[in-house]
Amino acid sequence: MRNAGLLNQVKAAVIKENYLDTLRAIDPELVRTAVSGPRFQHCLFEHGQNQEIIRFVRQLTQ
Repeated sequence: MRNAGLLNQVKAAVIKENYLDTLRAIDPELVRTAVSGPRFQHCLFEHGQNQEIIRFVRQLTQ
């Protein structure tokens, strides 16, 4: 039931106008878990082009 609720929340969030709004609309713990991997962070911080998303991820993972 919990996973179904999380998936419903993600579905509702992905209809936002931009990626940052989508990330903000999803449960912060879910997003934190998704972006906490060192390989993901390295790739985002080295090659990411959207500074707002990079700042959001840095704040979330501190």
